Amino acid sequence: MRGRGRVSQATPSATASNRERAARRRAAAILVPDPATGVTIYNSIPDANGESGWSQIGGTSAGAPQWAGLLAVINEGRAIIGKPTLDGVKDVLPWLSTYPSNNFRDIITGTNGFEATPGIDYATGIGSPRAHKVARALILWDTPGTVIT
Repeated sequence: MRGRGRVSQATPSATASNRERAARRRAAAILVPDPATGVTIYNSIPDANGESGWSQIGGTSAGAPQWAGLLAVINEGRAIIGKPTLDGVKDVLPWLSTYPSNNFRDIITGTNGFEATPGIDYATGIGSPRAHKVARALILWDTPGTVIT
């Protein structure tokens, strides 16, 4: 992006409506993208409409805590074998863009305002992780900043 002093990686072509996403400099991954097929939760605290009880969520509301849980399991595994813990932003996000794509399930249909397409896209990023492969690789990873397979 010229004139702004920022460096960005190659991303899908930008339009006026998605300039902010075009500046993405880290890989994005997705878990439970669709609220209609997401996870069921129970909320005992009434929401803004005064409603509480069972509901179904997806997207970031479901995915962010799942990524946090996966990273907790990874860090527990690393601690057991005497390795330092990983930081999600500093270590894991940059690593995602170097990890082989066959360790993620490419989501090719659906929309969140952007259409999912084969490969990296604005709707689903690099896809949904195959958690057992990602966890094993990150538990065994020796050097943050290096590419592992």
